[in-house]
Amino acid sequence: MEGGSALLRACNQAVKILQPRVLDLMTASREWRDLGVDKGVETKGILTDAGLQLIKATGLINQSFQRVHDELWDYQHKTEWDDICLESSLVETFDQDYRVLYQIFKCPWPISNRDFIFVQKRSFIGEDLLISSTSVPVESIPEKRGMVRADVDLTGFHLEKVEDNVSRLTYYVSVDLKGSIPLALSNKIAGKRGVFIHKLRARLGDK
Repeated sequence: MEGGSALLRACNQAVKILQPRVLDLMTASREWRDLGVDKGVETKGILTDAGLQLIKATGLINQSFQRVHDELWDYQHKTEWDDICLESSLVETFDQDYRVLYQIFKCPWPISNRDFIFVQKRSFIGEDLLISSTSVPVESIPEKRGMVRADVDLTGFHLEKVEDNVSRLTYYVSVDLKGSIPLALSNKIAGKRGVFIHKLRARLGDK
């Protein structure tokens, strides 16, 4: 692993830019494009200034705030409820709410699988949970043969307590799959990421 202080500085700078962006998505009015509702999960989209599809998916989960929180923060179980996540591992921990993760995601044939390295920050806004992430460079983890290093523009999990055993999860995601695939196809793939909420429900016993 490269010098911890250099990685921490890079992460601090990335988070300094990331968190205001995610908070703005949560609070500012935007002209989201309706992408449909599936099993109670409402998905909307908007293009970023870079032309990336930014997805907002919202759904209720019939489990307590704490139960959903614990599952979202447990990176080791990610592969058990996100069926395109092939690997999820810890790169570095700065404190209990601040870390760097490495994950591999399966892409539809004939696209090569993608891997991501990103900083992740957990924070609480009032009684709500916010987990936000963005890519950071870690030169000591080179790209693997047959795989493309993709870029997390941003992700955000906004979790709210509705009732004792009902929570509302809103997921924001914008990724650049890199490689030679057209941006339009990358955006189309990203547009399907809201379905993971169904998988999380099943993992928690809420079908």
